[in-house]
Amino acid sequence: MAMIAQIGGEAAHLDRLHRCYERYDRMTAEKDELLTGPPLEIQVDVLKRQASIDGAEYLAPRSCRSAHGALLGNPSTNRMPLPRDAGTFNWIDRDGVEHQLDSPILIEREYIAFAKELTVIASSPGPGSSSPGQFVQGRSR
Repeated sequence: MAMIAQIGGEAAHLDRLHRCYERYDRMTAEKDELLTGPPLEIQVDVLKRQASIDGAEYLAPRSCRSAHGALLGNPSTNRMPLPRDAGTFNWIDRDGVEHQLDSPILIEREYIAFAKELTVIASSPGPGSSSPGQFVQGRSR
């Protein structure tokens, strides 16, 4: 169960990271002056967690724009597509579909979906069982 919790935590961090970029893009499209306001709570949360993961000191951003800059400035949180001259990489998803990717986002979305499915499976009792995650007779219940 500890491994499932770890995977779930990593997936939640990636999901929040993706939402940071989505919200920033929406704000940019709506009003550029919103970006000079305080950072979004989700940006602060992601930056704090990433600093903890990296073993680095958390430096509080002053604005939404500077928080986005901090996300872009860390290779672990930068989700911008690769430059055109850098090329792409091939990836085959779990449905057997091949993709040409210039960003890890699609793979991360698959990981997030997998983590959610794994959590559901782990929390569901097995056939004839009232407690999930226990092993009986060599099988998982």
